[in-house]
Amino acid sequence: MTQIERKSIDRQRHAMHREYGLLAKFLSKIFRDIDSGELQLSEGMRDLYRKELEALFGTSTRWGKLQQDLNECQGGILKDLKKDFPYFTGTQIQVFSYLASGLPFFLIANLAGLSSENSVYVMKTKMRERITGTSCPRREEYLKLLE
Repeated sequence: MTQIERKSIDRQRHAMHREYGLLAKFLSKIFRDIDSGELQLSEGMRDLYRKELEALFGTSTRWGKLQQDLNECQGGILKDLKKDFPYFTGTQIQVFSYLASGLPFFLIANLAGLSSENSVYVMKTKMRERITGTSCPRREEYLKLLE
């Protein structure tokens, strides 16, 4: 990968971070407040928020706006990741998209339904190891987005 290609990936990555960064900080605070009991939502409000979050951040089985934006911004990166690593689960693809977009581990764990931030780190490490051990054409891009 050339220096120009690396800079291009960094620019696109920073654009995703800018677009989703403030929202991620806000949502992290909301999730922490819910976890601590400082904020309580009725069941109807929880369902409404869940649907909105799924539309924006996707799920392990359905893309949201974030995945569509990332895929468009990075030239089909998620489609290629699925093709290059067909054994990656829907949750792994989901976590990859969150990491590539710069979401904090706490929020990733909550959105992906993982047990802890450590689970995100372990998943990231395993994906990184599998990607490193291949010779697929976009290998360096995948690894760069997992930084």
